[in-house]
This record gives sequence, C-alpha cells and structure tokens, in this order.
Amino acid sequence: MGVSCLVCLRRGDAQSRAGMQALRLTLEGGPALHAQDSFHLKAATTLLTSSKCGLARKPMPTSCKKELRKFEKSLPISLLRTREVTTRLFKPFIDDHDLTMPQWRVLRALAEADALDAKALAERCVILPPSLTRIFRGLTQRGLIEQVPCTDARRHMVRLTPDGLALFEQVVQESEPTYRQLADAFGAERLDTLLDLLNELRDTVQQMQDDSPATAPEMRKIAGMR
Repeated sequence: MGVSCLVCLRRGDAQSRAGMQALRLTLEGGPALHAQDSFHLKAATTLLTSSKCGLARKPMPTSCKKELRKFEKSLPISLLRTREVTTRLFKPFIDDHDLTMPQWRVLRALAEADALDAKALAERCVILPPSLTRIFRGLTQRGLIEQVPCTDARRHMVRLTPDGLALFEQVVQESEPTYRQLADAFGAERLDTLLDLLNELRDTVQQMQDDSPATAPEMRKIAGMR
C-alpha cells in the first residue's frame, strides 16, 4: 500500500477505509457487495493504482532507453537464436542415428584428428568435463570411439573406431544436401565470411577474458543482459 493510502486511513478518511474494507472482502471471496460498498471499492481501487500510491507502473527512464540496444541487436540473444534455428535444421539427421547433439560434436571433432584428449575435446566441443565423461562412456559402449594408449596416464586420449568413422560419414552424406541448400540460400561466400567473423569474435572475447581474468565473471554477467 502506498504512503498516501496510509495517510488517508490514519486521518480517518471514512470513504478510503470503507473502500479498503470492500477490497479486502472481495479479495477474500466474501459476500456480495452492496451498491455503496461497490462505490467505495471502485474508489479504493483507483487510489491503489494511482501514482500517489507508488503502485502504478513507472515508465523506463529516458537514459535507459537510449543505452539499451534493440532486442534484435543483442549479440548474445542473436547468437542464441541463430544457434537454435540452425540446430533444428540439422538435428533430425542426428536423431535418426540415436545420437545427441553433444555426442555428435565429439564425433565431428574426432573426425578431423587422429586422437584428442579429454581437455581438448571439452574446449573444442564446449562440453563440461563431467558431461564429457558420460559421453565417452556412451560412445565407447556403442563401439564408436576407443581409448588410445598414452604414456601420460593423466591424459585420456580417444579416437574414432572404424564404425565411428563410418557413422560420421553417413551422417555427413545425409545432411550435406541441406547444408548446400542453406549455403545457396544465404550465399556460400557470405556463409564463409560469417564463420570467419564468428571465429574472430570468439578469439577476441577469449583474449579479453584472458587479459582480465578477475573481471571475466562480471563480463559474462553483462553479456547475458546486453
């Protein structure tokens, strides 16, 4: 309740007090109101929603409107929306082979390397180590990846098995027409340029965080709001 409402009640404003009583009965599911009570209820409701009570919606300060970017110009939101729509475009090809998107990212990364360790895969595929451990287990049970002997026992090296490579090539063959269709619609050169710029953007942000590690959490917080 706003300050002015309390002042009215403390002054003994009978109409305000009657209106508040009528409002309370209405909210509590009390008996039907008489005509006079309805009048008081309307007056109390008007008072509560007035700017004097401090409950009315306040307009956004002009300074905030000038500083805040348009929704469509928010970098994190634009990247997220693009990721979602492109994922929906290719996810059916992954689902057809009973794979999850994180599992596919691991297969995709391993297809370009003889073997990678868990740390490199976690960074390249943007997967947290605990989740990566479960992915390793699932792909190993299906015979799609295998562990590679390593002199450093602390490194968990894996690579694709022949079955894993065959599955990867099959998914690529099935999804390639859709990728070409996207490239034709958007423009192959523009798509290549976009990918180069996104990689440069990622490197730039990473360098900013490396230069100021203490401010990295705050930067991520700001990025999420902007």
